Amino acid sequence: MLLMSAPTIVIPTDRVVRKSPLRWLVPVLAAVIACGFLWRYRPWAAEVTEQIAGEFYTVSPIDMEIRIVKDGDLQAVDYVDIKSEVETPTQVLDVIPEGTVVKKGDRLAVLDSSQLQLRKEDVDDLLTKAQSALQISKELKSIQDSQNDANREAADVALELAKIELEQYEKGLYPQLTENAKTALQMANITLKNRQEDLDQTKDLYGKGFVTAADVKKSELDVTTATNDVAKADTALKVLVKYQNAMDTAKLRSAVAQAKQKAVRTVRESESLMLQRMVDVQEKESTLRDLQKRSAKLQEQINACTIKAPEDALVIYASTVDREREPLQDGTSVRLSQWLFRLPDVRRMKAVVLLSESLKVRIDESRQHRAIVNIVGVPRSIGATLTKISVLPDNRLRWSNPDRRDYPCDVVLDETPPGLKPGTKVERCEIFVDRIDQALAVPLAAVYSVSSDSYVFVRAGDTVKERKISLGVSNESHVQVLSGIKDGEQVLLLQPGQGRMLLEKAGIKISDATSRPSRFGPAKKNSPKAVPAENKLNPKPPLPKDPDSKAIPAPGPGLTNSEAQPAPVSAAPIKKS
Repeated sequence: MLLMSAPTIVIPTDRVVRKSPLRWLVPVLAAVIACGFLWRYRPWAAEVTEQIAGEFYTVSPIDMEIRIVKDGDLQAVDYVDIKSEVETPTQVLDVIPEGTVVKKGDRLAVLDSSQLQLRKEDVDDLLTKAQSALQISKELKSIQDSQNDANREAADVALELAKIELEQYEKGLYPQLTENAKTALQMANITLKNRQEDLDQTKDLYGKGFVTAADVKKSELDVTTATNDVAKADTALKVLVKYQNAMDTAKLRSAVAQAKQKAVRTVRESESLMLQRMVDVQEKESTLRDLQKRSAKLQEQINACTIKAPEDALVIYASTVDREREPLQDGTSVRLSQWLFRLPDVRRMKAVVLLSESLKVRIDESRQHRAIVNIVGVPRSIGATLTKISVLPDNRLRWSNPDRRDYPCDVVLDETPPGLKPGTKVERCEIFVDRIDQALAVPLAAVYSVSSDSYVFVRAGDTVKERKISLGVSNESHVQVLSGIKDGEQVLLLQPGQGRMLLEKAGIKISDATSRPSRFGPAKKNSPKAVPAENKLNPKPPLPKDPDSKAIPAPGPGLTNSEAQPAPVSAAPIKKS
């Protein structure tokens, strides 16, 4: 930047004409005096005689660093949130002091587990009974399995015997009985024939007088007896073949069929009884598993009442992060999944800053913008890299300003000095957005905006002339001029109200609703009433791009003095990660 002082310029202005109290003078003298007054001050003339307060800036190309300057807080890049895993509401018995540095496995808090202990004792009693019941059920199943094997074997033997008995009758006993009956019939016929011959011989002997009549009668009786024996033998054979055989065969076949049915019935009964025993065992096993799960779950809940650190970290209460939560202390009621602790890893930290919507659109998260962070208590600046911008705005301040949209932005430090803790103030975080080499730019104090038009006042001899310009991107101190001025021209650095006065004297009508001073006017820092109105810029053509960068759009409305602190016009090139 080159500020050049110049001699004071006298610019004419209006002066109030007082009415002459000497109304008694002749009209001619009054007319002469009025003409001399008007000629002396010439309010319609372009020249001014009023002295202008301010300095001029000679326009020349400069290297512009496009950056965003914000404040914020330090946070850990990595942290672990500890929540209660106890399902039933309980109370805190003991808690570690906040700010303690703990090692992995150190105890953070102890919750009341007395009710859980009582419940576990009851479940353990039921578990013991269930184990005994299961053992008895398994023994009964084993006995039933053995009994089923014996029953099936007995049924199979009975079936086999019935089949053998049937086969024995059909192939052995019946043929034998048939042959015996036939033999008996033949023997009876032979006996009958012999008795008939004996009778004939006795009758011959009786005729010759060798035997008596009694002998003849006896021989006749023997023939009758033999005849009866033949009839009996014949009848016995017929009964055996026609009736007895059918009856015995039917009985034996029925015995085989019944044995088969009994064998099948025995198998089904065995399967049914075994199924009952198996179901009983399964029920006992299921009951035992449920009780074991309940016992293990209760033991887990009892263990969860002692909260331990999963890794080395710094202890921060959840109530410190979220002020709406109840402070964590002895006697505090705790419910399931309630957030209790945050354990940040202080070995790697990041600066968290809030960017308005107008600033968010200027950031390309994929470019990994570099930044410089100044931390309270750290004497040197630390390099950092922008890694993430939140997709949704932070709503914690919406209650005070419903129209406000601030997006958290993570800027990870290249190195973390020892001793830093989350929440440490970041007093200045400079995010380098882009760099424009040899840009034709003017100080922000030289620009005056009217509605969508922007003006500068260019030195023209002993006076100044308004000049409409088109603006590009801006940084904390300068704004790029795309058209309207040339290299080497001098522009006036405006004082409060000076731009409006010069435009009105140039004949440009300005209303209070459309006139706005430069976006970075002389307002007091952080004073809401003194923050100047936004400078609405005209649409700009895209900036020249390097191979791995994108055009940065012109800043939109919404910037205030607190979002753009003064900084050098030129700085070292941005280090790209």
